[in-house]
Amino acid sequence: MGWTGLKTHMAQWLPPPLCLLCDGVATHAHAHACDDCWALLQRLRTGSDVCPLCAKPSLQAAVCGECQRHPPHFERLWASYRLAWPLHSVIAAYKYQQQWAHARALSAWMAAAPPPWLSAVAIDEVVAMPLSRVRLLERGYNQAAALVQGLQAQSSLICSYSNSVFIERQHRPPQSTLKHDERMRNIRGVFALKTDVNKRNLLLIDDVVTTSATLNELARTLKTAGAASVSCWVLARA
Repeated sequence: MGWTGLKTHMAQWLPPPLCLLCDGVATHAHAHACDDCWALLQRLRTGSDVCPLCAKPSLQAAVCGECQRHPPHFERLWASYRLAWPLHSVIAAYKYQQQWAHARALSAWMAAAPPPWLSAVAIDEVVAMPLSRVRLLERGYNQAAALVQGLQAQSSLICSYSNSVFIERQHRPPQSTLKHDERMRNIRGVFALKTDVNKRNLLLIDDVVTTSATLNELARTLKTAGAASVSCWVLARA
């Protein structure tokens, strides 16, 4: 019996994958979701009427007033979903309750709602939002890096892109614990680039964007180092 036949034979004896949202049988096995929960998740997908720079709702996809007044350092930002129930609870478990195995399903959900501009942008490198050493030791894994690995393993969208950019991040209080103005000050100068990115077109991957302060500061650091362009793709926008 060959390897393919052996896997088929073993699959007959394994229990079916469960839905990550309701624990029912996952009819969408690759995404760990049943039909009902998959349909519920699709209602959270980002529509077309969003600002191309911050992914907030914007009539006719025009650049919003805030981005016109304060343009970000990145060229574009796409959020696959709105951060609402039940996605919110899954991401919280993924980040704060050691549920690192959720990365496979979450990366599949991202791949199902990719940026509309992804195929038209000449990407050279994929960059996962880095964690500080302290946070990495506390959590045990980088949730953004796990999403990148899942996307590259399961989807042809970014599988051909390199992810060799190395960035150090200073330890600061978590952004989620701070107010808007405090977040801006807290993140300033937090990144140190250890890789040459001159004239490179980069794609930043993260799990959640709220104020976009962290993405913007990382984009600023990369642009200062000579990056040609910075695009951002996140799983969900708060």
